[in-house]
Amino acid sequence: MLQSAPMRHSRIALSAVSLSFLFFSACGGDDGRAGPPTLPAANDPAFAILAAPAYILAGDALTPDSPSFVVTVKPPAGVGAIEAWVDGQGPTLLHKDGDAFTGSYDAAAQLAQGAHTLLLAEPSQAAAFARVDFVKGHALYVVVSTDWDNAYNTVKQTDLQNALHNNHTHLKLTHLVGPYTFTDPTLTEEQRVEMVNWVKHQRDTFGDEIGTHIHPYCNFVTSVGLTCQTAPSFRQAADPTGYTVRLGAYTYDQWMTMFARVDELWAAHGMGKPTAFRAGGWTLEIPVLRALADSGYVADSSAVNWARMEEWKGVTLNGQTVPASLYEWNMAQWAPITSTTQAYYATEDSILPGGSGTPIPVLEVTDNGILADYVLSTEMIDIFKQNWDGGPLAAPIELSIGYHPPSIDVTDAGELFFDRLDRALAHIDGFLATDARGPVVYITMSQAAKVWPAP
Repeated sequence: MLQSAPMRHSRIALSAVSLSFLFFSACGGDDGRAGPPTLPAANDPAFAILAAPAYILAGDALTPDSPSFVVTVKPPAGVGAIEAWVDGQGPTLLHKDGDAFTGSYDAAAQLAQGAHTLLLAEPSQAAAFARVDFVKGHALYVVVSTDWDNAYNTVKQTDLQNALHNNHTHLKLTHLVGPYTFTDPTLTEEQRVEMVNWVKHQRDTFGDEIGTHIHPYCNFVTSVGLTCQTAPSFRQAADPTGYTVRLGAYTYDQWMTMFARVDELWAAHGMGKPTAFRAGGWTLEIPVLRALADSGYVADSSAVNWARMEEWKGVTLNGQTVPASLYEWNMAQWAPITSTTQAYYATEDSILPGGSGTPIPVLEVTDNGILADYVLSTEMIDIFKQNWDGGPLAAPIELSIGYHPPSIDVTDAGELFFDRLDRALAHIDGFLATDARGPVVYITMSQAAKVWPAP
């Protein structure tokens, strides 16, 4: 019900009667009508609506139905009482609080999915002074992840990531950490400790996740006793560092060995068991995905919106076109993945949506919003709008965006990569479910597997 805060007058009581749908009980005062008010021709601007719902959540396996929402109205001088009706059921008087009236509707979970109407009126008036339309629908889950392509983040780079949390208080980040942080011979032990302490602080303070991102650098591959492959590379004929080598250069068994080593490194440094992953260069293939599943991972985000990485289209090296560059390889591998492709489970015979055969129990959280290196803030916002048109969502939706920590302080096309994210997240924050303003719920990558469980 729309419940006011405790009031001094004992004669004013609040109760709810539940039959096949929700009723309001009167909360005192003289009502000049026998039923709900008529609709206003237009909302009266003399009444400032300070808080009212626009979107409330229908629950799923991760997030429950919105239990309540708040209504707050600041009326013009002389108004002695305000009542509220939801879908024609009421009335309930709002509670006077300074120069405003406020109340909490505590039965939102009982409302059906779809459109609803809140009417606000003075008890003595036949017509409502305001109509507020709102909807109930499913969540739009936003996953923001970071790809650790380098072993170390500078102080400026970690400060900018801290600023993302400071500017967006509901944000959760999934830090996809590279194991080369622990095997790169150019890092000092002090730098490794610095990185470990920083990422654990993010997890413990903000609820961030620590997952895994692997470019098969030779310093990591050889540390587990494997021979480092230098081809095939998505950038050159051969890469002696291993950085640009496609993950398919290694077998299932070799990946089982490497993922086991990741588990050991994470455990030894108090970073927990990683369960979220993205392949370096998005170069995921079925043997790697099978190894992820058998190593306890529940989510991957390598299925990429490849059309947005047009910066790599036809890339050249030393004046020569690179065979099967990052753009061309991903275009072939992830052909149907777009800005609106949703989470799915690959199968033993297809890494793409809609495959037949046995599902591989690692949720593919499509990287449909790609990374800040490739999209401007306006493009991120456009992708957000493509995934939600403002109406009630009939099912949960996911949007994945992210960045490389080593490039968060880079400026390109007139925008600092940090600013791209910050501006896009500021827009997304305007539709937070916690404020009943929209469907947005920030989650970690592994949490998505609770929303879309394995078949």
